[in-house]
Amino acid sequence: AQALNMGDEVHNRNRAATSLFYRALAPAIVRTCGPLPSLVFSGPEPFLRPDLYRIARTFLLRNKVRRLSVHTDGALHETAEAFVRDLLYAHPDLELSIKVSLDAEDAFNKALDTLDKLKRLKSRYPSLSVVVSTLISNENASAMPGLMDFVFTKVGPDRHEFDLDQSGPGEAPVPLPDAAALKRLHRAVLGNKVRYLKRDGAGPLR
Repeated sequence: AQALNMGDEVHNRNRAATSLFYRALAPAIVRTCGPLPSLVFSGPEPFLRPDLYRIARTFLLRNKVRRLSVHTDGALHETAEAFVRDLLYAHPDLELSIKVSLDAEDAFNKALDTLDKLKRLKSRYPSLSVVVSTLISNENASAMPGLMDFVFTKVGPDRHEFDLDQSGPGEAPVPLPDAAALKRLHRAVLGNKVRYLKRDGAGPLR
């Protein structure tokens, strides 16, 4: 359990933690969970795990997973591309969603590269969904409308999702905008969702 919780810190100090996760924890989860319609792989960064493909295949084969979502910062675009290509080649009916964070300035361009590579795969693998995720904070709140326009017109993902504070135990919380700014952002997010629905020919937002 220690290896599972420590994430990247374990990878940096002891790469054997990844194999420990697979050999000791994943098989136990697979045996005890039974069928899992949906599964999410999230942070700190799933694509740092060299055995991520093997872990995913184990769950797909043993637990009948139909929908898999992987949340990434988008820095490892070649690894992400290979994972998607290999997994959907082996499981073409899998509903696979890759959610790429697009909010950190130092990783912005790498995330854009990853999004571009993933979008190119969609023509070959129609069950792939490419999603952008942005963490809203007091520091970037004023830039959100411009970012929404940029992502919609230049990146063109299937969805653009927004989150508030995601700090974990012991981490400093992300400063949020004031109540008035949050209300404006809420209206902007709803309007942004509507234009994705219109683009895709969906019905009105309810």
